Amino acid sequence: MNISILAPKGGVGSSTLAVLLANVRSLNRPMILVDAAPDPSLDIYTATDHLMPESAENLTEQAVAWAENCRRIRLEAEEIQAQLPPFLGIEQQDLIIDWGVPTEDAIHFLAGNPMEVIVVLTQDNQVLRSADRLLGRLRQAGIRCRFVISHLQEADAADLADLDEVFDLVEEDYLGAIPWNPALRIQMNRGNLAELDQSVQTSLEQINERIEEQAADSDEDVDTTIEEENPELPEGTAAPVETEQAGSGVLSNIRRFFKNFGKGR
Repeated sequence: MNISILAPKGGVGSSTLAVLLANVRSLNRPMILVDAAPDPSLDIYTATDHLMPESAENLTEQAVAWAENCRRIRLEAEEIQAQLPPFLGIEQQDLIIDWGVPTEDAIHFLAGNPMEVIVVLTQDNQVLRSADRLLGRLRQAGIRCRFVISHLQEADAADLADLDEVFDLVEEDYLGAIPWNPALRIQMNRGNLAELDQSVQTSLEQINERIEEQAADSDEDVDTTIEEENPELPEGTAAPVETEQAGSGVLSNIRRFFKNFGKGR
């Protein structure tokens, strides 16, 4: 699976989610963590800032090992289009790409290379305003995404939105939240993932489970659409002429309702 992680604003925790999610998913498959953010930080968060990547044409060989089953690589904006696409379809290997705040070139790349896209939000009202703009750009580009809330805490009405307000603003599917934990930033800056708080670890495992579940649901939707568009007809029977599509999205709407039900709507 290929996963892109985006931020509407700096400091929301997209790089933190990228590293922690890669750490969880590496238990089951090899991982390459790609730092494509304008302001890189994954070398610090993975405690590999003192290591230099090897010179190689192969992205996997070029990447720096930072944990069992995990490798990290930094790609500059001008390298992404040339180096990344050949590795998007490799089976039995995951890519997690941290884009930070995406440029127009990044959004154009994602529009042409469909993958799982996760936008990291916080309850901060300024972040949510920036998120509204980013999500609008993604919708306009035809990019489907889901979202995670970082630094989840009890809302202070002056500065923070509560979950109901976030769900009213964001129509995309909700994957989960990482709770506020003051020690997490210190651990990330030290590249120390061995002492994660249990609440953080549990939240990450739940987010990862939902990624897998919703990816499976998306595959089922595609299979159902193909079957509906290409029904088997008895030999010699002409295909019916489509006159309307009013009910074509009913199944998807029902599934979407039950996915959104978990948001408290």
